[in-house]
Amino acid sequence: MKTKITLLFVFLSCYLGWSQETKLLLPNLENEFTVSLNKADDNSITATISDSKNSSIMHVVKTSENASVTQFTNTIFSIISDKTTDYYFKIPATSLKFNAKKENCTKDYFLNEFKKITKVDFITLVKQNTIFNNDTDTTTFKEYLKKINKKDSAAVFTTTSRYAFYKNEDDSVTLYFDNNSTTLTKIVDENTFYDALFEEYHDNDTFYNEVLLTETAFEKYKNTAFDTPANLIKIEEVYNTVATSASNYYYLGNYTIKNSTTTVEESVAVSVYNNFSENFFKLKVCNASYDCSTTTEMPNNIQKEVFYERIPFFLGNFNNEKYTIKESELALLYTSLKSKNEVKVLENKNQEYVNELSALADKIDNLQTQYSGVIQLNKKIRVYDENNIEKENRFFIIEDAYLRFFNNKVKDVKIKGYLNDKPAQKFRVLNIQYSIPMRSFSNSLQYVPISPNDDDADYLYINVNDIFDFDHDSSWNYSVKNKEYVLTPEKPVKIEERQLMDYFTAVVFSDFLGLNNNNSNALIQAEGRIKIPLWISNYRKTAVFNAISTDVNATIYNGSDETNRLITPIETTTVDGKTSFTIHNFDYIKFNNINAGIHLGLINVELKGLSTEVNLGYGLRYYRAGLKYIEDTAGIDVIKTYQLNALSHELLVNFEIRPQMNFGADLNLCLNWLNSRGASDDILIHLKDAESANDKKVFRLQLNLYSKLNPDKTNDGIYARIGGFYHLAAKEYYPQILVGYATNLSTFVNKFKKGN
Repeated sequence: MKTKITLLFVFLSCYLGWSQETKLLLPNLENEFTVSLNKADDNSITATISDSKNSSIMHVVKTSENASVTQFTNTIFSIISDKTTDYYFKIPATSLKFNAKKENCTKDYFLNEFKKITKVDFITLVKQNTIFNNDTDTTTFKEYLKKINKKDSAAVFTTTSRYAFYKNEDDSVTLYFDNNSTTLTKIVDENTFYDALFEEYHDNDTFYNEVLLTETAFEKYKNTAFDTPANLIKIEEVYNTVATSASNYYYLGNYTIKNSTTTVEESVAVSVYNNFSENFFKLKVCNASYDCSTTTEMPNNIQKEVFYERIPFFLGNFNNEKYTIKESELALLYTSLKSKNEVKVLENKNQEYVNELSALADKIDNLQTQYSGVIQLNKKIRVYDENNIEKENRFFIIEDAYLRFFNNKVKDVKIKGYLNDKPAQKFRVLNIQYSIPMRSFSNSLQYVPISPNDDDADYLYINVNDIFDFDHDSSWNYSVKNKEYVLTPEKPVKIEERQLMDYFTAVVFSDFLGLNNNNSNALIQAEGRIKIPLWISNYRKTAVFNAISTDVNATIYNGSDETNRLITPIETTTVDGKTSFTIHNFDYIKFNNINAGIHLGLINVELKGLSTEVNLGYGLRYYRAGLKYIEDTAGIDVIKTYQLNALSHELLVNFEIRPQMNFGADLNLCLNWLNSRGASDDILIHLKDAESANDKKVFRLQLNLYSKLNPDKTNDGIYARIGGFYHLAAKEYYPQILVGYATNLSTFVNKFKKGN
């Protein structure tokens, strides 16, 4: 976890351009100091120090990157101490706050401020100085008094002995002052003790000087020592980060090496520079005095054995002295380096693809507006009984209507109006049972009750086809942009068309399971999806041939060790120059680098109250997977790779969840029948004879989650996937945990941009 936090910190440092800052607090001082560090092209470091109570810059200091961290921190603390002129004090655990000029910060000044104290703060400070509140063997005030013998006394405060509790013959307790010469009050309980002290001493100079504001307490309150452990750590962290940032070096950690001559162990800071275009890295090693040496270039995918040879060789002449490193430290360094290289490659590649997708998202958002038709709200329409028979001489008079289009359906309809024979009774007609596909505007199968609860509507219905006239403009189709409209009777409104690119979604995924080189999950995947709602035939909640969709998922980066994401054959044979490989059928899934499918929705049922559509579909899916084979050629191992193909029928059940909020989800349950379909080269592929390994049935479970980054302005956002594939016969599971950036979530999130 520490390594991951460090990686994130360094990445953010890089993103912000090697400008770092930290906040410093002085004990008991209310104001806050900000130290900002910036590294110039000549590798010098500039520190700018500012004070929250004095907005102008206090001081700027410049130093070399090779200055020691101790020298740097001492300089910073000295400057702050010298330049601070105003003290803004806050007494701990109280509401006491006051300020003073540095030269006037005297005990008399403090004393005058203390006399303004509230009773609550007074009692708080008294408690901090009483023996019974600081006695580890005492839990309560009552218990402390109980320990006092009759005709004996016990001290009250830790700061002075002039106050005492005295226990009388009758077990009552009296508070005395100055060796029992003055009786202050009889103590009934702890509250009477505090009340008596406040009444007697809240403005008494002697009490403050002896109990609350002793010389020791005063020095503690006005202490301006900066070099607390917390402040030291803060300064060292930002300084180390900036100092090791030259040429994009990233801090890996501190490791222990041993001087072979003196046998003294010392800690060195190690940072890494990556060149991804030429696929190499260099390490920089710095001791506590910031004497640094840099290694030669090493490949990003360096093998452990080679690394274990190169680093000890490098340390054999580190800063002109010979050093050694324990194998355990070397192992930690190698693990940290591999993790850093993997993460940096991931960041670089992800950013590259995200930039491309962002450009694509902008193009989709800025497509030229076209129109699918013109819609007009009718003023006077027919009404029907429960058997869909028209009622003579009865009509519904429409005043206005609200439409919300989503995925080529009217997701929500709100129609305000009244019956011609009941003009005083207003109705708001809602489609609470099911949405209305655009094709239903041209048929007479969709009826909506005037009042779902029949509030004086006589069980009457209206027909959607009567409510609206949907006609052509320059073009005419059922592809309607996701948008809201408010209509008034007999005033035509152009309906914006949803263009083909608006159905398309591009995603760049990172698979968290791919960070482990020991499994077959790809680190970075690109995916394109398109789903076009058809709604060919509809009746109430049910639709037939509701949509056609296709998706293509391709691996674009497998990590530094590509070979772990390729199939290793179980058995290899070569006859007459032709090679045959035996694999498990499930390997097509586990090691796929292309996964593409096309589906047709067969039957769709809407559960409008749950904002969910349940769809049964059928499709075909194509998988391509890589295979590696090590061939011994004249005593030299030669790695050969091949691409294998597989086709599958797919039966799909999809739960499409689209609430009217910035969230969407799809739960997919799929059954595949995997069939091997040759390879890219002239080789033979055999499936393992065991029945479980050869079985074709694979179950796919997939939960997709969507959320727009800024739903009021854009359609791009986060696309996450949790799930995997399960081989029913072999009982083997291939999981996936993907998080990615998507260009266009308009199909998946029922939340529109402002203006739509």
